[in-house]
Amino acid sequence: MAGNQVNVTCQVKHFYPRSLQLTWVENGNVSRTETGSTQSENKDGTFNLMSWLMVNSSVHREDVTFTCRVEHDGQPATTRKYTLKFSAGPREQGLDNTP
Repeated sequence: MAGNQVNVTCQVKHFYPRSLQLTWVENGNVSRTETGSTQSENKDGTFNLMSWLMVNSSVHREDVTFTCRVEHDGQPATTRKYTLKFSAGPREQGLDNTP
């Protein structure tokens, strides 16, 4: 990964039907950060989705929490939180994956 870019990834596996709503939330607000995604079909007819954010860590001075929020087939939303932790030194950030 080049420079100050951090890749945050969310994977949703083995869901059916195909329709799924995935939203990225940054510190409690819907993220406007560019994302990418790929969807694939499994041999059993279920689907997988992978979505990612490229985060420029140099623009963040404090820890930032990204939440991957998934809504599917009328079920309650499921979330997964990722906290980017920043320290005083340059390029010393970590990723804390919190369920």
